[in-house]
Amino acid sequence: MQFQFLHYNIQELIPVNSCNTIMAYNKEIRGKLLELIRRHQFLISVSENLNVIYTQSSLVNFVISSIVICLSGFNVMTVKDVVYVSTFLSFLILSLFQVFFLCYFGDLLMNSSTAICDAIYNSRWYLMENAFRKDILIMHIRSRRACKLTAWGYANINLNAFMRVLSTSWSYLALLNTMYDQRN
Repeated sequence: MQFQFLHYNIQELIPVNSCNTIMAYNKEIRGKLLELIRRHQFLISVSENLNVIYTQSSLVNFVISSIVICLSGFNVMTVKDVVYVSTFLSFLILSLFQVFFLCYFGDLLMNSSTAICDAIYNSRWYLMENAFRKDILIMHIRSRRACKLTAWGYANINLNAFMRVLSTSWSYLALLNTMYDQRN
């Protein structure tokens, strides 16, 4: 959300100029730009701190969730008692939602942090003096690299990771089903 606020503030940094002439890089605009740069740097450091704090637990969460989803799905498919099936099915659905929301918000962080690059490009920078263009160029270059959460460097936490968790769980489930069918 904070990256989206920053996105909006960057786009509205330069006032609309009806005659489309080069505007002066005055103290007011420079002060606003410096404040936006500081906020961008702060948001980057916060996302890096979040990654450091949660990186190991995210990997453990992904591995355990893959196993739990697989085993819950296996129980749903093999157990004949409706009460047990409903219990395992609700557990399966909640496990899927838990992993999905973690990945969804990681994906949202990545997309909103790289959207700053688009906001800078759309900010009417071409109406300002060269000094402003040089100042905002550094922010533009940094915003191309996404802020992201990782699972201990193994994978980025985004919707692609959610699909990998589902794929892994499905593979384990297919293996378990094959082994169960051969036994019976």
